[in-house]
Amino acid sequence: MVRKNILRYASASANLYNFLGDTNFEHHMDVYKSVVDNALKAHEDIKNFAVEHARVVDPANVLEQLPERPVLFVTFHTGSYNNLVCLLLKRGHQVHVLSDTDSVANNDYNQVSELYSNRYKNGCSMEMVNVEEQGAIFSIIKQMKQGIVTLAYLDGNKGVGGQTKHNENMVDISFLNGRVKVRKGLAFISYLLKIPVVVVLNYTVDGIDYIRFHEPIQPVEKDREQYCLQTIQSIFDIFQQHVRQYYDQWSNWLYVHLWTDLDYFRQKLTSHASPTTASAQGGLRFNEHRFCPLRLDGKLYLFDRILYRAIPVDESYKDIFSYKTSTVEKTNCIEKLTAETPDKTRELIEKHVLIEV
Repeated sequence: MVRKNILRYASASANLYNFLGDTNFEHHMDVYKSVVDNALKAHEDIKNFAVEHARVVDPANVLEQLPERPVLFVTFHTGSYNNLVCLLLKRGHQVHVLSDTDSVANNDYNQVSELYSNRYKNGCSMEMVNVEEQGAIFSIIKQMKQGIVTLAYLDGNKGVGGQTKHNENMVDISFLNGRVKVRKGLAFISYLLKIPVVVVLNYTVDGIDYIRFHEPIQPVEKDREQYCLQTIQSIFDIFQQHVRQYYDQWSNWLYVHLWTDLDYFRQKLTSHASPTTASAQGGLRFNEHRFCPLRLDGKLYLFDRILYRAIPVDESYKDIFSYKTSTVEKTNCIEKLTAETPDKTRELIEKHVLIEV
């Protein structure tokens, strides 16, 4: 595994721990591989027209009322996450996907319109719209009034694009066990047009892809900022239930920390061991909840799941951190370390690498 992927795995492990409270660390590599495979499948499914075999769950019949009754679609990078776009194209719609400067520049989906238009001969089209351009929202509103179907991915993908986490266009949202920074522009459009937001989630069960349309979130009369905040929070309330059920299908475990309020996790830090008393009372153990052992460029590191950074450690400590070392063997290694190098032991205690049993 190359260095970039090792760090992505470590970040994914940290995100699983912080957001889900998942402490089955040996299973985290399996989840990492699953979400990487899921992303690859989602891209391949576009070219293979996998949407033709997907099952659509739409109890409110939202699809049948388009475009006469417009809605704003919200989706996430879960399951075969391109299936919503593909379904709309298959049904002959003009589709705009709200995105940011970096994603538009990648040109990932430039061929999709032509591919599906040639397949279905229905005049469908798709365009990625850069929401970071000045006046973009008002252009989007105008185009929606002309019948263009609009959707957005709200899970930040690889970050928050050209915006910082403290940008005024971001709102702070509760999500699982943490807090995330989310663009509020989509809710702002809903507020101005007085149209509902519909959450659409993709997932796979027993090899069958599903596209589920949730009940529309209806616009209500209230203060604009309050409406935007409550609407985005309602979206993420729906999504977090989905993630808990299909957590190994969410490709954003690799990146969610990039649009997260990491201080929320850091504020939970407490001192687990006292440098002056820990070695004398009851023994020590490796803090496996907080630290993930890694090998980068042939050197040993511990990835701090709370601070999201790797710290180098001496190679002689490897048996203390290895998943292959038994609990008894780890205890013996720590006792030897404490007896022979008390200064190094104290350093590991101060960094919370070693904590009281």
